Amino acid sequence: MSRPPVYSASRIKRRRPTKAEVEQLKVAIEDFLLQRHPCTNRQVYYRLVSQGLIEKTENQYDAVCRLLKIMRVQEGRIPFEWIADHSRWMRKPSSHSCIEEALRETAETYRRDLWQSQDVYLEVWLEKDALAGAVFEVTSQWDVPLMVTRGEPSITFLHQATQWMQAQQRPAFVYILTDHDPGGPARLADRKDEAEGDRVAMAEELTTIEQESESGHIQVLAQQMARAHQRAVDGQVRHFGKSAEEALSMR
Repeated sequence: MSRPPVYSASRIKRRRPTKAEVEQLKVAIEDFLLQRHPCTNRQVYYRLVSQGLIEKTENQYDAVCRLLKIMRVQEGRIPFEWIADHSRWMRKPSSHSCIEEALRETAETYRRDLWQSQDVYLEVWLEKDALAGAVFEVTSQWDVPLMVTRGEPSITFLHQATQWMQAQQRPAFVYILTDHDPGGPARLADRKDEAEGDRVAMAEELTTIEQESESGHIQVLAQQMARAHQRAVDGQVRHFGKSAEEALSMR
């Protein structure tokens, strides 16, 4: 009886990029970070993918991470501060050297909650943690909570979010920024019932996000936030009898 043939795994030869191609990547990275920083490694990777300079693979992502390290540590072409790492942070209670410093910081950071007297509660949910910095620039301006799910949210996350929304004792609206695929908006909408979030209205599905369409969708989100914030300001104007400019200065 003859033995079946044994086939060994073949080696896949990948073409190494030329010096000119590597330099092209470095220039593209410098141009992007000069316009927008800080960014995460993955944000830079998505940008290069959208420009057609690299393929969308984990190997290419690893290569971008190595290139960013070389550009900071060995070449000094980009500052360390231009690359952010949101996955690691220091935990420490807020403290002050004296009461005067605490009062001064309180005065500098005080911001009136214009949403407190409104008829609705609003949140923005974002799937990709790598884009949190860009989206937070908009949500923070309009004092809207940003919830980063990092992919599929857990039942614990959904339950806690629902409990918080129910505690607001008013209709809650969630704006979702997620991948445009079957696991995006549909997944969150399906899991809403699992968390007993029947007070939560999935009012808007701002589907995204590949990096190439990020700025357009963030612009749409900014317009949505501006309209919602103006309604909040109008409510404060009616309540306090002040001008819109004075109400805005309370932020």
